[in-house]
Amino acid sequence: MVSNAGHGFGRAVALAYGDAGYDVVCVDEDVALASKTAAEIEELNGQAIPIQADCSTNMDVRKVFDKIFEIFGTLSGIIHIASVENSSRFVELSEGEFSELVDEAFRSSYLILRTAVKRLDDVWIVIVTPPKNATEPHMVALRGAIVYLAEGFKEEHYKGIRINVVTPSRHASDPAYDAALVQNVRYLGSSYSGLSGHCLSVELPPPPKVVESLLPEVQAALDPNMDQDELEASLYQDFDEDFDEDFDEDSDEDSDEDLEGEFDEDSNLESPDDFEDDFEDDATFERHEDGTISPAADDVADFDQDSYLAKHYDLKLVRDIEIYNRMDKKD
Repeated sequence: MVSNAGHGFGRAVALAYGDAGYDVVCVDEDVALASKTAAEIEELNGQAIPIQADCSTNMDVRKVFDKIFEIFGTLSGIIHIASVENSSRFVELSEGEFSELVDEAFRSSYLILRTAVKRLDDVWIVIVTPPKNATEPHMVALRGAIVYLAEGFKEEHYKGIRINVVTPSRHASDPAYDAALVQNVRYLGSSYSGLSGHCLSVELPPPPKVVESLLPEVQAALDPNMDQDELEASLYQDFDEDFDEDFDEDSDEDSDEDLEGEFDEDSNLESPDDFEDDFEDDATFERHEDGTISPAADDVADFDQDSYLAKHYDLKLVRDIEIYNRMDKKD
Protein backbone atom coordinates (compact mmCIF):
# COMPACT_ATOMS: atom_id res chain seq x y z
CA MET A 1 0.00 0.00 0.00
CA VAL A 2 1.35 3.40 -1.04
CA SER A 3 -0.39 6.54 0.17
CA ASN A 4 -0.39 9.75 -1.88
CA ALA A 5 0.55 7.57 -4.83
CA GLY A 6 -0.81 9.93 -7.44
CA HIS A 7 2.22 12.22 -7.54
CA GLY A 8 5.71 12.95 -6.22
CA PHE A 9 7.49 10.39 -4.02
CA GLY A 10 4.35 8.26 -3.78
CA ARG A 11 4.16 7.80 -7.53
CA ALA A 12 7.88 7.00 -7.78
CA VAL A 13 7.64 4.36 -5.03
CA ALA A 14 4.45 2.83 -6.43
CA LEU A 15 5.95 2.51 -9.91
CA ALA A 16 9.09 0.88 -8.49
CA TYR A 17 7.15 -1.76 -6.55
CA GLY A 18 4.84 -2.40 -9.49
CA ASP A 19 7.84 -2.87 -11.79
CA ALA A 20 9.30 -5.33 -9.24
CA GLY A 21 6.20 -7.54 -9.46
CA TYR A 22 4.29 -6.49 -6.35
CA ASP A 23 0.53 -5.98 -6.16
CA VAL A 24 0.29 -2.26 -5.39
CA VAL A 25 -2.60 -0.44 -3.75
CA CYS A 26 -2.43 3.18 -4.91
CA VAL A 27 -4.12 5.41 -2.33
CA ASP A 28 -4.70 9.09 -2.99
CA GLU A 29 -7.28 11.72 -2.14
CA ASP A 30 -7.50 12.44 -5.89
CA VAL A 31 -8.87 9.24 -7.40
CA ALA A 32 -7.95 10.37 -10.91
CA LEU A 33 -4.27 10.61 -9.97
CA ALA A 34 -4.42 7.26 -8.15
CA SER A 35 -5.98 5.66 -11.23
CA LYS A 36 -3.32 7.17 -13.48
CA THR A 37 -0.51 5.69 -11.36
CA ALA A 38 -2.27 2.32 -11.26
CA ALA A 39 -2.57 2.38 -15.06
CA GLU A 40 1.14 3.18 -15.39
CA ILE A 41 1.98 0.18 -13.18
CA GLU A 42 -0.15 -2.11 -15.33
CA GLU A 43 1.68 -0.81 -18.41
CA LEU A 44 4.82 -2.17 -16.69
CA ASN A 45 3.05 -5.56 -16.49
CA GLY A 46 2.37 -5.07 -12.78
CA GLN A 47 -0.88 -5.31 -10.83
CA ALA A 48 -2.41 -2.27 -9.11
CA ILE A 49 -5.70 -0.92 -7.86
CA PRO A 50 -6.55 2.70 -7.03
CA ILE A 51 -8.42 3.69 -3.87
CA GLN A 52 -9.66 7.18 -3.11
CA ALA A 53 -9.00 8.12 0.51
CA ASP A 54 -7.97 11.00 2.76
CA CYS A 55 -5.50 9.35 5.13
CA SER A 56 -6.03 12.08 7.73
CA THR A 57 -9.59 10.78 8.21
CA ASN A 58 -10.14 7.71 10.35
CA MET A 59 -13.10 6.47 8.32
CA ASP A 60 -11.15 6.65 5.06
CA VAL A 61 -8.17 4.78 6.53
CA ARG A 62 -10.45 2.00 7.77
CA LYS A 63 -12.10 1.87 4.34
CA VAL A 64 -8.70 1.40 2.68
CA PHE A 65 -7.76 -1.51 4.94
CA ASP A 66 -11.19 -3.11 4.49
CA LYS A 67 -10.85 -2.93 0.72
CA ILE A 68 -7.33 -4.38 0.79
CA PHE A 69 -8.39 -7.35 2.93
CA GLU A 70 -11.43 -7.88 0.75
CA ILE A 71 -9.33 -8.10 -2.42
CA PHE A 72 -5.99 -9.53 -1.28
CA GLY A 73 -6.68 -11.00 2.15
CA THR A 74 -3.52 -9.54 3.67
CA LEU A 75 -1.02 -6.70 3.48
CA SER A 76 2.75 -7.10 3.65
CA GLY A 77 3.97 -3.50 3.55
CA ILE A 78 2.89 0.12 3.85
CA ILE A 79 4.66 3.19 2.49
CA HIS A 80 3.06 6.35 3.84
CA ILE A 81 4.13 9.53 2.07
CA ALA A 82 3.84 12.28 4.67
CA SER A 83 6.15 14.69 2.84
CA VAL A 84 3.67 17.56 2.84
CA GLU A 85 5.38 20.94 2.80
CA ASN A 86 4.41 24.53 3.52
CA SER A 87 6.89 27.23 2.58
CA SER A 88 5.23 29.98 4.64
CA ARG A 89 7.37 31.64 7.28
CA PHE A 90 6.52 30.59 10.82
CA VAL A 91 5.32 34.06 11.86
CA GLU A 92 3.02 34.20 8.81
CA LEU A 93 1.63 30.67 9.11
CA SER A 94 -2.08 30.75 9.90
CA GLU A 95 -3.68 28.45 12.44
CA GLY A 96 -5.64 26.77 9.65
CA GLU A 97 -2.49 26.07 7.66
CA PHE A 98 -0.77 24.61 10.71
CA SER A 99 -3.75 22.35 11.46
CA GLU A 100 -3.76 21.18 7.85
CA LEU A 101 -0.05 20.35 8.04
CA VAL A 102 -0.50 18.39 11.26
CA ASP A 103 -3.42 16.46 9.77
CA GLU A 104 -1.70 15.60 6.49
CA ALA A 105 1.66 14.64 7.99
CA PHE A 106 1.31 13.54 11.63
CA ARG A 107 -2.36 12.67 12.11
CA SER A 108 -2.35 10.53 8.96
CA SER A 109 0.78 8.71 10.18
CA TYR A 110 -0.87 8.07 13.55
CA LEU A 111 -4.08 6.71 11.97
CA ILE A 112 -2.27 4.38 9.58
CA LEU A 113 0.00 3.03 12.32
CA ARG A 114 -2.84 2.53 14.77
CA THR A 115 -4.97 0.69 12.19
CA ALA A 116 -2.02 -1.47 11.14
CA VAL A 117 -1.28 -2.46 14.75
CA LYS A 118 -4.91 -3.40 15.35
CA ARG A 119 -5.39 -5.45 12.19
CA LEU A 120 -1.99 -6.90 11.27
CA ASP A 121 0.44 -9.15 13.09
CA ASP A 122 3.35 -8.89 10.69
CA VAL A 123 3.90 -5.85 8.49
CA TRP A 124 6.63 -3.34 7.69
CA ILE A 125 5.92 0.37 7.46
CA VAL A 126 8.03 3.17 6.00
CA ILE A 127 7.04 6.80 6.45
CA VAL A 128 8.52 9.52 4.23
CA THR A 129 8.73 12.76 6.18
CA PRO A 130 8.70 16.37 4.97
CA PRO A 131 12.00 17.26 3.26
CA LYS A 132 15.05 18.32 5.20
CA ASN A 133 15.43 21.59 3.31
CA ALA A 134 12.12 22.77 4.79
CA THR A 135 13.68 24.53 7.77
CA GLU A 136 10.82 26.57 9.20
CA PRO A 137 10.03 25.64 12.85
CA HIS A 138 6.68 24.02 12.01
CA MET A 139 8.29 21.79 9.37
CA VAL A 140 11.13 20.79 11.73
CA ALA A 141 8.52 19.96 14.39
CA LEU A 142 6.56 17.72 12.01
CA ARG A 143 9.68 15.77 11.02
CA GLY A 144 10.65 15.35 14.67
CA ALA A 145 7.18 14.14 15.65
CA ILE A 146 7.19 11.43 12.99
CA VAL A 147 10.74 10.32 13.86
CA TYR A 148 9.94 9.99 17.57
CA LEU A 149 6.75 8.12 16.72
CA ALA A 150 8.86 5.52 14.92
CA GLU A 151 11.36 5.34 17.78
CA GLY A 152 8.48 4.69 20.18
CA PHE A 153 7.53 1.60 18.19
CA LYS A 154 11.09 0.34 18.47
CA GLU A 155 10.90 0.47 22.27
CA GLU A 156 7.50 -1.17 22.56
CA HIS A 157 8.04 -4.01 20.05
CA TYR A 158 4.49 -4.18 18.77
CA LYS A 159 4.23 -7.79 17.63
CA GLY A 160 5.77 -8.08 14.18
CA ILE A 161 5.39 -4.40 13.28
CA ARG A 162 8.53 -2.79 11.87
CA ILE A 163 8.44 0.94 11.28
CA ASN A 164 11.16 3.13 9.81
CA VAL A 165 11.40 6.69 8.55
CA VAL A 166 13.02 8.22 5.47
CA THR A 167 13.79 11.94 5.30
CA PRO A 168 14.54 13.26 1.80
CA SER A 169 16.86 16.22 1.31
CA ARG A 170 14.37 18.05 -0.92
CA HIS A 171 10.84 17.87 -2.27
CA ALA A 172 9.88 15.37 -4.96
CA SER A 173 10.98 15.90 -8.55
CA ASP A 174 10.89 12.99 -10.99
CA PRO A 175 11.21 9.20 -10.49
CA ALA A 176 14.58 9.26 -12.28
CA TYR A 177 15.94 11.87 -9.86
CA ASP A 178 14.21 10.38 -6.80
CA ALA A 179 15.59 6.87 -7.29
CA ALA A 180 17.79 7.05 -4.17
CA LEU A 181 14.75 7.54 -1.97
CA VAL A 182 12.97 4.59 -3.60
CA GLN A 183 16.02 2.37 -3.05
CA ASN A 184 16.15 3.25 0.66
CA VAL A 185 12.43 2.64 1.05
CA ARG A 186 12.77 -0.78 -0.54
CA TYR A 187 15.75 -1.65 1.67
CA LEU A 188 13.94 -0.70 4.88
CA GLY A 189 10.92 -2.69 3.78
CA SER A 190 12.89 -5.80 2.87
CA SER A 191 12.79 -8.81 5.17
CA TYR A 192 16.57 -9.04 5.41
CA SER A 193 17.07 -5.51 6.76
CA GLY A 194 15.36 -6.31 10.06
CA LEU A 195 15.49 -2.62 11.00
CA SER A 196 12.86 -0.87 13.07
CA GLY A 197 12.69 2.57 14.63
CA HIS A 198 15.37 4.02 12.40
CA CYS A 199 15.44 7.24 10.42
CA LEU A 200 17.52 7.50 7.26
CA SER A 201 18.36 10.83 5.68
CA VAL A 202 18.53 10.48 1.90
CA GLU A 203 20.52 13.00 -0.12
CA LEU A 204 18.88 13.45 -3.49
CA PRO A 205 20.52 15.03 -6.55
CA PRO A 206 19.25 18.47 -7.50
CA PRO A 207 16.33 18.28 -9.92
CA PRO A 208 17.03 19.32 -13.51
CA LYS A 209 16.44 22.93 -14.38
CA VAL A 210 13.66 23.11 -16.92
CA VAL A 211 15.36 25.88 -18.88
CA GLU A 212 18.41 23.68 -19.50
CA SER A 213 16.27 21.14 -21.38
CA LEU A 214 14.80 23.72 -23.77
CA LEU A 215 15.89 24.43 -27.31
CA PRO A 216 18.91 26.77 -27.65
CA GLU A 217 16.81 29.47 -29.28
CA VAL A 218 14.28 29.29 -26.43
CA GLN A 219 17.06 29.54 -23.85
CA ALA A 220 18.41 32.57 -25.71
CA ALA A 221 14.96 34.16 -25.74
CA LEU A 222 14.73 33.70 -21.96
CA ASP A 223 18.23 35.08 -21.34
CA PRO A 224 17.94 38.67 -20.04
CA ASN A 225 21.51 39.38 -21.21
CA MET A 226 20.67 38.54 -24.82
CA ASP A 227 19.82 41.36 -27.21
CA GLN A 228 16.32 40.26 -28.19
CA ASP A 229 16.21 42.43 -31.32
CA GLU A 230 19.36 40.81 -32.69
CA LEU A 231 18.05 37.36 -31.75
CA GLU A 232 14.75 37.98 -33.53
CA ALA A 233 16.55 39.28 -36.61
CA SER A 234 18.83 36.22 -36.72
CA LEU A 235 15.86 33.86 -36.40
CA TYR A 236 14.04 35.59 -39.24
CA GLN A 237 17.19 35.45 -41.33
CA ASP A 238 17.58 31.73 -40.73
CA PHE A 239 13.94 31.20 -41.60
CA ASP A 240 14.23 33.15 -44.86
CA GLU A 241 17.32 31.17 -45.87
CA ASP A 242 15.63 27.85 -45.10
CA PHE A 243 12.55 28.93 -47.02
CA ASP A 244 14.61 29.90 -50.06
CA GLU A 245 16.44 26.57 -49.96
CA ASP A 246 13.17 24.64 -49.72
CA PHE A 247 11.77 26.62 -52.62
CA ASP A 248 14.81 25.97 -54.77
CA GLU A 249 14.82 22.24 -53.96
CA ASP A 250 11.11 21.75 -54.54
CA SER A 251 11.05 23.53 -57.89
CA ASP A 252 11.99 21.59 -61.01
CA GLU A 253 13.50 24.70 -62.55
CA ASP A 254 10.47 25.16 -64.76
CA SER A 255 10.04 28.66 -66.06
CA ASP A 256 6.74 30.52 -66.07
CA GLU A 257 6.50 29.94 -69.81
CA ASP A 258 6.88 26.16 -69.33
CA LEU A 259 4.13 26.13 -66.72
CA GLU A 260 1.82 28.13 -68.96
CA GLY A 261 2.58 25.77 -71.81
CA GLU A 262 1.64 22.76 -69.70
CA PHE A 263 -1.67 24.38 -68.80
CA ASP A 264 -2.45 25.12 -72.43
CA GLU A 265 -1.41 21.68 -73.69
CA ASP A 266 -3.35 19.65 -71.08
CA SER A 267 -6.94 19.48 -72.29
CA ASN A 268 -8.20 18.41 -68.86
CA LEU A 269 -6.95 21.55 -67.18
CA GLU A 270 -8.35 25.00 -67.46
CA SER A 271 -6.12 27.84 -68.48
CA PRO A 272 -4.90 30.28 -65.79
CA ASP A 273 -7.27 32.93 -67.07
CA ASP A 274 -10.30 30.60 -66.91
CA PHE A 275 -9.33 29.43 -63.44
CA GLU A 276 -9.00 33.01 -62.23
CA ASP A 277 -12.44 33.92 -63.62
CA ASP A 278 -14.10 30.92 -61.93
CA PHE A 279 -12.33 31.66 -58.67
CA GLU A 280 -13.62 35.22 -58.64
CA ASP A 281 -17.15 34.10 -59.50
CA ASP A 282 -17.39 31.34 -56.86
CA ALA A 283 -15.63 33.02 -53.91
CA THR A 284 -17.01 35.96 -52.02
CA PHE A 285 -14.13 37.80 -50.44
CA GLU A 286 -15.77 41.14 -49.79
CA ARG A 287 -15.17 42.65 -46.36
CA HIS A 288 -18.38 43.63 -44.56
CA GLU A 289 -19.02 46.93 -42.79
CA ASP A 290 -18.60 45.36 -39.35
CA GLY A 291 -15.03 44.35 -40.25
CA THR A 292 -15.70 40.63 -40.82
CA ILE A 293 -15.01 38.70 -43.99
CA SER A 294 -17.19 36.12 -45.66
CA PRO A 295 -17.07 32.40 -44.69
CA ALA A 296 -15.46 31.49 -47.98
CA ALA A 297 -12.53 33.77 -47.20
CA ASP A 298 -12.28 32.25 -43.72
CA ASP A 299 -12.02 28.76 -45.22
CA VAL A 300 -9.24 29.76 -47.58
CA ALA A 301 -7.35 31.60 -44.82
CA ASP A 302 -7.60 28.58 -42.52
CA PHE A 303 -6.43 26.27 -45.28
CA ASP A 304 -3.39 28.42 -46.01
CA GLN A 305 -2.53 28.65 -42.32
CA ASP A 306 -2.86 24.90 -41.77
CA SER A 307 -0.64 24.18 -44.75
CA TYR A 308 2.01 26.55 -43.49
CA LEU A 309 1.92 25.22 -39.94
CA ALA A 310 2.07 21.61 -41.09
CA LYS A 311 5.29 22.31 -42.98
CA HIS A 312 7.08 24.88 -40.84
CA TYR A 313 5.74 24.69 -37.27
CA ASP A 314 8.34 23.51 -34.75
CA LEU A 315 6.29 21.43 -32.33
CA LYS A 316 9.19 20.97 -29.93
CA LEU A 317 9.57 24.72 -29.73
CA VAL A 318 5.91 25.02 -28.79
CA ARG A 319 6.19 22.25 -26.20
CA ASP A 320 9.23 23.92 -24.65
CA ILE A 321 7.41 27.23 -24.40
CA GLU A 322 4.40 25.51 -22.81
CA ILE A 323 6.68 23.79 -20.30
CA TYR A 324 8.28 27.10 -19.38
CA ASN A 325 4.91 28.79 -18.97
CA ARG A 326 3.87 26.06 -16.52
CA MET A 327 7.07 26.37 -14.48
CA ASP A 328 6.91 27.43 -10.87
CA LYS A 329 8.18 30.99 -11.04
CA LYS A 330 10.16 30.41 -7.83
CA ASP A 331 12.32 27.86 -9.71
